[in-house]
Parts: sequence; structure tokens; C-alpha cells
Amino acid sequence: MKCKHLKCNNEVSGKQLFCSDKCRKAQSRTQLGQTSKSDSAVGQVIDTVKPEQLITQPMLDSLPIGVVHPSGQPDEHTARLSALDLKVRLNAIKDWQASTVYAEVVYRLLTSTLEQLEQSGQFVPAWRGQWQAA
Repeated sequence: MKCKHLKCNNEVSGKQLFCSDKCRKAQSRTQLGQTSKSDSAVGQVIDTVKPEQLITQPMLDSLPIGVVHPSGQPDEHTARLSALDLKVRLNAIKDWQASTVYAEVVYRLLTSTLEQLEQSGQFVPAWRGQWQAA
């Protein structure tokens, strides 16, 4: 059987999918690149996000109990990120409550419709499914 990496023609033995760790990582990177650059709706930025708008106190007050209030505000850079990019960056931030990335996620959850969130690939928490955007 051949290695599953598209650019490799080496043979693999047993139940292995790849001939080496190098091929496994390269294939994984190739798949990530194809996902984020595809023409599908998943991974695209929601069109209604406007960087000049800020999270206001009434918006924070409307969050259910238990949802951490962001201490930062979304900015122009985070408004251009896809849902997948936001997730990756948020996972890498130690002080995520104060980050512009977390503020952008909360802003999108508060201002976008469920349909827009799902089309963009944004994770929709259970509380958002029951809550209606103002």
C-alpha cells in the first residue's frame, strides 16, 4: 500500500497510513490549507461584523449567567478573521478574557443570526440557540 501523502510514492507496511511522521504532518498541513482557502461557506467571515461597533454594556448585561464577559473590544483585525482562525488564536491565548479575539467571538454571538453563525462555521453554544439577538 502507498503512503497517503499526495506527493509521496513510498510504500507503507502494516496498518500504517503514512511512511513517516514527516509525510503525516505534511498531509495534515495540506488539508488545513485546503479547508481555510476553500470556496465553501465554512471558514468565511460573517459579513455583518463591523469593526467600528463595540460591545456595549447593555449587550454584556444580556449575556446569560455563567458566560464570561470579555474585558477587551473587537478590533478591525479580528473582524476579518474566519471562525476557524478565531478558534485557533483563542486556544493559543493565555489571558483570553481580555483578548480582542474573545471579544470578537462574543460580539458575533450577540449580533449575528443563528443562520449566519452556522454558515460561517462558528461554534454556537447552547445558550445562544435559545437567546435571540437584539
